[in-house]
Amino acid sequence: MGFIPELAAGFYQQALFAQDFVCLAASGHPRIGSKLNRKAFSNEGHIMPMSSGTGHSMVDKVLANNKVERRVVLRVPSFLGVARIVAQTEFLVIVPRQLGHALAEQERVKVLEPPCHCPPTKSNSIGTSATTWMLAISGCATPWRGFLRARGWMFEALKWCKFHH
Repeated sequence: MGFIPELAAGFYQQALFAQDFVCLAASGHPRIGSKLNRKAFSNEGHIMPMSSGTGHSMVDKVLANNKVERRVVLRVPSFLGVARIVAQTEFLVIVPRQLGHALAEQERVKVLEPPCHCPPTKSNSIGTSATTWMLAISGCATPWRGFLRARGWMFEALKWCKFHH
């Protein structure tokens, strides 16, 4: 699942939902209150998930177009663990909105609007033609697609893990 604009031929994508981005900060961050302005955003250190080819690079373009600077102090390979790092430091991170709210339920982080609006991107289910064909003949394609679209399977999985461990 994700937004991968440069996906190669032979893959099938179906839009599940669109979402924009939010910023996470530690709940007890000494300089960040309930709102985040440009100056505060630019003065803080940022975590940058290096999810290449996924459209998260669009955030950098939006920030640059709005002349908002981001001082990256830590680069990580994915979104895994970013909420724990944010909760234990004074760093900020920009994440997809639904992920941000799910992470805020698990860690001591607050969800803030970024200083400039990042337009929504589509999150897609992705599979090969063979995967799509197998789901279609098994009768699973329609119910699963509806479930994924309505609920956002990744966020439900995160919540399930929280309550079952």
